Amino acid sequence: MDKVKELMEQLEGDLEELFESEKYIRWLTTLSKFHRYSFYNTILIASQRPDAGYVAGFQAWKKKFNRHVKKGEKAIKILAPIIRQTDEVKKMNWVGQCWIKMVSQF
Repeated sequence: MDKVKELMEQLEGDLEELFESEKYIRWLTTLSKFHRYSFYNTILIASQRPDAGYVAGFQAWKKKFNRHVKKGEKAIKILAPIIRQTDEVKKMNWVGQCWIKMVSQF
């Protein structure tokens, strides 16, 4: 859980910097490339790998693109939701419980 907290703190710092510098243009460029990722995840991608062209999970590179991640390649850390549906939640007619975890993309 500490790693998620660190990533959230990095995100807060990146957000403050984003609107105070030319990083805004870099983020807009990243946003145009990664429109399927959330606002926050595009900021994380831009801050960790501004030159990223394509981003996908390790298994996606293997299965969808028939490519392999180079040994020693550093992952880009982003946030992903975890949604759980339990019987108790169903009784309350609530959508579900949501948590955040850190995932690696390459």
